[in-house]
This record gives sequence, C-alpha cells and structure tokens, in this order.
Amino acid sequence: SATTTPLCCTTMSSTKSPNDTKLSSEFNTSNVTLEDVLLPARQIPRHYDLTFHPFFPKENEFKGYAKILVDITEKTSELHFHSVGLDLQQDKHPVRVRPFIVDSKSQPSTHGWTTVKSMKVDELFQKVVFTLKHDLQPGPYEVEFPEFTGVLNDEMMGFYRSKYEDSEGEKYMASTQFEPCDARRAFPCIDQPQSKATFSVSIICEENLTVLSNMPEIGREVHIHENGKEFAKTIFAQTGKLPTYLVAFVIGDLDYIEDTSSGICIRVYARKGQSHLGKFALKSAVHSLPFFSNFFRVPYPARHLNMVAIPSFSAGAMENEFLFTFRESRLLLDENNVDFSNLKATARTTSHECSHTWFGNRTTGKYWTYLWLQEGFARFCEHLAVDDQFPDWNIFTEYASGVLGTALDLDSLSSAHPVEVPVKFPEEINEIFDAISYAVGSVIIRMIYTWIGRESFRDALHTYLNRFVESNATTEDLWQCMEEASGEPIREAMDGWVKQTGYPLITVYQEKGDTGTILHIKQERFLQNGSTDDSLWKVPIWLKGAKTDKEMIFLNGREGSFEMENLPYNDWVKLNFGQTGFFRVKYSHEMMQHLHKPIREKTLPAEDRLMILSDTFALAVARKIPVDTYMDILSMYNEETEYAVWMEISGQLSELRALLMPHDNLYPAFEKFLHRLTEKLYHRYGFEPKEGESQADAQLRNIAISKQIAAQNDSVKQKALNLFLSGAEIPADLKRTVYSTAVEMGKYDQVKAMYEKADLPFEKQVTLQALCTTKSPERIDQTIDYIFSDKVRSQDLYFPIAGLAYHEVSRDHLWKFMKKNWDMILKHIGKGNFLLAAVFKYATRHFQTQDEARDVADFFKQHYNKSIERTANQAEERIRTHAMFMKEQMLSFEKYFVRQVYSKEDLS
Repeated sequence: SATTTPLCCTTMSSTKSPNDTKLSSEFNTSNVTLEDVLLPARQIPRHYDLTFHPFFPKENEFKGYAKILVDITEKTSELHFHSVGLDLQQDKHPVRVRPFIVDSKSQPSTHGWTTVKSMKVDELFQKVVFTLKHDLQPGPYEVEFPEFTGVLNDEMMGFYRSKYEDSEGEKYMASTQFEPCDARRAFPCIDQPQSKATFSVSIICEENLTVLSNMPEIGREVHIHENGKEFAKTIFAQTGKLPTYLVAFVIGDLDYIEDTSSGICIRVYARKGQSHLGKFALKSAVHSLPFFSNFFRVPYPARHLNMVAIPSFSAGAMENEFLFTFRESRLLLDENNVDFSNLKATARTTSHECSHTWFGNRTTGKYWTYLWLQEGFARFCEHLAVDDQFPDWNIFTEYASGVLGTALDLDSLSSAHPVEVPVKFPEEINEIFDAISYAVGSVIIRMIYTWIGRESFRDALHTYLNRFVESNATTEDLWQCMEEASGEPIREAMDGWVKQTGYPLITVYQEKGDTGTILHIKQERFLQNGSTDDSLWKVPIWLKGAKTDKEMIFLNGREGSFEMENLPYNDWVKLNFGQTGFFRVKYSHEMMQHLHKPIREKTLPAEDRLMILSDTFALAVARKIPVDTYMDILSMYNEETEYAVWMEISGQLSELRALLMPHDNLYPAFEKFLHRLTEKLYHRYGFEPKEGESQADAQLRNIAISKQIAAQNDSVKQKALNLFLSGAEIPADLKRTVYSTAVEMGKYDQVKAMYEKADLPFEKQVTLQALCTTKSPERIDQTIDYIFSDKVRSQDLYFPIAGLAYHEVSRDHLWKFMKKNWDMILKHIGKGNFLLAAVFKYATRHFQTQDEARDVADFFKQHYNKSIERTANQAEERIRTHAMFMKEQMLSFEKYFVRQVYSKEDLS
C-alpha cells in the first residue's frame, strides 16, 4: 500500500524567524543522485518520543511535540530532518539540542540545551536544515521540537481525517498513512526505510474516543482541561525498531470484535455498528499468523494485532506494525451478501498484510529500490496462506490469471521498469507500487520456489529473516541466503530477471530425434507493440509431454536444442507446465495442433489451459499471429468448466468487445460469436441458482449471464430485469449484472437510490458500478457530475471511472470532462496519493486510435505531474498498441467472422 507527495511542496514553516531561509526548488532533478536525496548518513536516529494533539473532530489541525535521539558519527554544524506542511514554529518554540549521556548507573543525564542559529527549508528534498551555534562532536544527542502544528488533511496521506455518516449524523475519524514518504507530514523525522528507530507515542484527544497505535496502551491521563474541554492523554508502549512509514495511530468512535484462540489477541475495529462485518477477515488473520510463523519458522513477535477499517483510504490496506489499516470494502463484508471474488480479495488482502510482519516490518528493504522484496513476497505468500486455509478454492489456478497474467501484461510495455528500480523522489517511489513490484516480484519468487523446492525455500527465508531481523536487506542478501540453502546458482540465474525490464517470448518447434524428440527453443524479449530488443535471460523451463513426467531445462543463451529421449514425437508437449515460469510461449503450428485435444478434453491442468489462451491472445495483440488463429483457439473453450479459465476468457472477451464496439463492420458479428461461445455455459448453469452449488459455479453462472446479455440475448436481459423488479433477494454474484441491466433498461433512478441508501461496502460498489453502464448521453453527464460530488468517496473513484471508460460514448464524455476540469479533479482526489494514477490509467485504458494517443500525450505535456509520469507514458503506449492491433488485424477479424460466424444466408 502506498501514498505519494507532490515534488515541490509548500513551505514547511508558515511562521519563520528572520534567519529562516527557503532553498530554491528550481533545480535540474535529472542530475540528482540518491546520495543527494538521502539525509546525511552521519545522523542516525535511535528513538522518537512523540505526542500528538489533534483538534478533533471539529477542526482540521493538530499540534505535536517531538524529541528525537540521534547518534552523530562525525563532526557537524548541521542537522537535517524531513518535514512537509508542518509549521515548526521556530520563532515561538525554537528547536534545541543537547548531548545525551548515560552515567555509570545506566541513567541518562543531559547537559544544557542549545538552540539552533538558523533554519532552511528545502522544498525539493522535502527537508529542513538547522544550522547550529556550535559544532556537534560525534556522540548521542537529543533534538527537541517543543511544538509544531500541521493540517489534518483530507487527502488520505500523512495524518488525515475521514468523514462519514451514521445514525447519529456526521462524524470523523483520524488516521495515518505514512508509506512511502508521508511520516514527514506528521512529524519531523528521518523518513527513509533504512533509518530504523524505536518510537514512544502519546495521543491527546477527547476522552470518549477510541485511540490506537502500534503498541498496547500503557497509561491514560484523564481530565486534561484545555479550552474548556476535557481530554485524555493515551500513552503507548515503546515499539521495536521500525522505519517511520510503519508508525501509525487511529482515533475515532469505534467498536471491535476479537479472537484470542491463536494465543494472539486479534481485533477488528470499525466505526460503531460495523465491526461485526469483520468476522471473515478476523478468521483469515487467525489462520494466517500461525501459518506464517510455522512456514518461516520465525515466531510472530507480539501478543496482539489490531486491524482497522478506515472510511477514506487510498490503497487496499497498510501493514503498519501491529496496526493494519484497510479500506472498508477490504475488511468488512457480510458473508451472506457478497460475491465470491470479494470474499477471496478480503482473504488475500488480510493474509498479504499478515505476511508483511515478516517481509517488510521485521526485515525491510534497504531503500525503496528493493520494494519488491516486501511486496513481491507478500503477494506470493498471501496465496500460500489462503491455499492452506481454503484448499478447495484452487487459488493458485487463479494466480495464473490474476498475478502471472497481470505481470505479463504490464511488463510487456517498453515503458515498464525493472523489478529492482532506482528511485529517488517520493513521486518516483509512489509509482513503483505497481504490478511490477507486486506481481512480477511475486512471479519471480514463485519461479525460485519451484526451482529449489519448498523446504530449501523455507530454509533460505528462515536464514534471511533471522540474519536481517529489525534490519535492512538487499536483493543480493536474499540471493546469498537462497544459494546457501539450495546450493543452486541463484544470483547468476536470477539477476537478469530483477535488473532488466521485461521477459522473454519462448519460440519452440520440434523435430524427430533418434530416440525421441528434439526441441529447438529460441528467446527474444516480448513487447505488446510487436518490437523486441537484445535482452537475454537465463530461463528455467518446466515442460511435460503426454506420456512423460514434468522436468526442467535451462535456456542460457539466445537459442538451444534439447533432445528429449522419452518424449514421443507425435505427442503433445507443454512448455511452462504449471505456469511457474515468467515468459510467454509461441508454439509451431504442428505443436499447437497437438495441444488442441488436451485443451478440449481438459486433460491439461486448468492453469495450463488458461495460459495457452493468454499467450495466444497476447501474440495476436502484438501481431505475431493472425487474430483469426487466436479466435479459432478461443472457440475450442466453449466446453470449458473451470472458473479460473473462464475468468481469463471473460477478461479477453471484455477487451475485444471494447476494441470492436466502435467498428460497425465487426461488432455485430462479434456479438454473434460471443453468444455462441457462451451459450453452452449458460445452458449448463441456467439463470436460477441451484441448491448446494459451489461458489465457483455461482460465479460461472454470472459470467454466462453477463456475456449473454452483452451479446444482446433479449430473453436473458428480461429475466435480469424481472429479478430486479420482483423485490426478491438477488444472489450476490449476480448483483452487478442485474443492476447494470436494470440501468440499461431504464431503472437508473432506482439503482441510484439504492446506492445512496446502501451501507455495506459491497452494495455501494456494485450499485455505483451499475450507474456507469448507462448509454444515455444525458445520464452519462449526470453520472460524471455525480461521481465527482460529495456523494461518492474519492477513494472509490476508479470504480466508476473504469465503468464509464469502457463504453465508447461514455468514454468520450468522461475524457472531455476530465480535460476541462483537471484542476478540480486534482483538488478533489489530491495531487499526491496514488488514486490520481489509477484514475488516469482507467480513463484512458480503452482508447484505440493514434489521434487519441496524441491527445493523451499532449494533455499530459500541458498538465505535467511527476507522480503520474510513468502512468501517462504507459497509457500512451497502450493506445498506440491498440491502434496498430486494430489496423493490422482488421482483415483477419473479417476473415474469421465470414468463415465461422455468418452463415450462407447471412452473406446472401
């Protein structure tokens, strides 16, 4: 999880003494090195003593006190701290410094304070520099900020507030989101992950509010009077060594549920009346913590864990030490009124945050360059825990589409970045909280896991976590532990996967050998735009034939030939068997023909059937095969029964539908194709739920119904409308489809009223998404105005943006609105948090002409924002790829539709 900050921030002292100076932010950032950005290494934090007093809930300001114990390792006359948006009140309450000395009785004793001579504010590097009256010699010092103030903002970063309504009226909750670089918005600090320290936190607020921080409460001073009000000061125990981004606190009118069965007191907190909806997430955490303790053979390091649902939250969740924070829809759900995909998302998110206790919190990357060591591991490990708790979910089959497929998609852009990426400024750091760090990182971890085996993998992680406990690590450190545990050349094989962008396309053909089959294999970088370069990887390839066991070969160069003695020449062979490698495969025509039968008969595992189709679709988009070849293969899946495979098919059909919708010469034929492809699935599952059916079957029914409706099956549309109008309970898995159909058929106002009345996060999500499927130009404009009003939380904007951007007419209306109202949008969702990148990405996702690509590029050039620079480049590249795909594959689409969709009567 992450937030971000603007490159050039407001002055960090709104009340400056005459000696204060503001350094210029007019600076060529291309010449900046990481050493320039980091605070001086001679200044090492050991402990923070922090007190916060938010004027809450009525006002949006807070007051703070900080005393920081730092070790100075070489003589200096300056002290540097990160600070953004804080009034340090240097004229009223000047910062002061004194030596910190421990006497013979191990008691701290101090010499007199000295105040600083001047303060400089550096907007570019988001720091303040204090010049001292006297040099500091090496040793420990206390630095005291007697009083500072800041804004309790509405931008979901730093120390911020959330507004919500309940039966008692309007209320507020205050919480923190410091990752990656926003602790500096709450207190002056050394805000970089390698600068770990301990923290003592106290919070002063109205007595009746619940106050939480990382550690348990150890004291409470009640009846502190200020301005005629009674306040309580809550004092929390000292933390272990943490980076600043893991410090957290939450203040609000909360209640909770708890479970102590694992020996750990685990609680779910939410606004009053909502905590009972956290039962499923609570069960997930109760399972995950012991699972990871056992898997890593490293005990959970505390006796408590609090998980809090925050009404306004920009990410999905955040792994603050022992105080996880979540957006409400990821923590709170009614198990009897939520679809299967949301249920799984909650299980994965909870397990993901639990795994961070080890990867990220206990052992932290040395800098944000190594973010993948935290997020890649957490994304992989979440699936291990969920698979252990819910083995019937077949979560690793879905992993092939949801994680591997996502990784292959983003990393096939030339504007992608390496897994291990040099970053300096907060804007650059925020942008790498993406599918490269999470999904590609996870896939690389899984590739190693499969290569060296589960037990060697566990041994390596046990060593890694103990060697770098409460410390920081790099990729090289991980490779060393992997090599010690496995004896395999991990560094040599894996460095290329994390240090260069992209992945290979493996092209394979076979010929008959003396005793079996010879496989001729070649690699080249795969790019969506159809180009390539000279990148090279050491590729572990797992393969299996119809009558042979799974085995691994290594392709170390550009190409190689492998004689497989036990592999019959005329049988099928599947490369990347099990889908644990990070590459795509292009088979020769003959080899692909051999795979048709195991696809149809489903003798290939589901993940392999799924990824054959994924690879074929990607090859068609990159114009490496004709699209009619892909369509022929896709049509073979009409007998498919595995939910995860249909998830992939559904995603591809949605992409094709968005691309073909503007083309009158193709779209009617596509609708016929869509109807035929999903007809058997619909007849198999029908419209009505069946007693005792599995959750996967319920979702398969929804796919069938939604695709039949997209194909303009009037009978199915009418059934959906009748269900909406009947007042009967709508199955959770069907709600999104039924509500969208109701909007399309004139029930917009009814669905809007349902959205405004809904209290459950899932119900709000599906009704809001349904409103965005309207085709009426007038309703489209109403919807766009509505989603940017106070009726819709800014954290939820990417749901309706994605819906509006899918259909041709609403996409154009949305983009025109965004261009005209960009300043309002920046103010509405904030210039700094990651939502801006999500909104820009989804708004432009389905553009498909060169003119639209130029328009997007020109718009970004005119409204340059460093925090979405990479996103804008990727958006332009995707649009140009869509344009080339449609231009070059148009005749192939027509060829397929004439050959397979239209009958002779249609053509006459």
